[in-house]
Amino acid sequence: MTRIFSLLLLAVSTTAIAQPTISAISPSSGHVGSSVTITGTGFNATAANDIVYFGATRATVTSASSTSLTVQVPAGATYAPVNVNNSATSLTGWSKMAFLPTYDNSGFPAAATAFEPRIDFSLAVSDNPTHECIQDMDGDGKADLIVISAMNISVYRNISSAGTVSSS
Repeated sequence: MTRIFSLLLLAVSTTAIAQPTISAISPSSGHVGSSVTITGTGFNATAANDIVYFGATRATVTSASSTSLTVQVPAGATYAPVNVNNSATSLTGWSKMAFLPTYDNSGFPAAATAFEPRIDFSLAVSDNPTHECIQDMDGDGKADLIVISAMNISVYRNISSAGTVSSS
């Protein structure tokens, strides 16, 4: 009898804390602010308990159920798999396909460039960087730059405001 109870308890506990899985993202591309539906399993029915990232940037979850999330594409979304963290279980699931951020340039004249001039960030030559990563490290909704070398790990915080970037 004790063995049956233990097996039943194990079966219930593993289904209650299942890792989120993402089976579909619709649409699979979109511009900042557009609505995206993520379907799958293991999501939290309370929107505030689901943490969704589009690459390096956190999205706003506008509605949630255990099998569907509606989110807004965040500014700074990058071409990467979408991930969902159910904060109640501390488990995360990733999409198999990357989400493709698009940009609405309809407010600009045809053939106009919507980019600011390039800004170079300097590294010491002795650092000899081997890997780079873009991720929101401080949770402010803006992607930060992480550079890894044989001697150092450097984090360059994105402290810019809309429309400006600086190297300081």
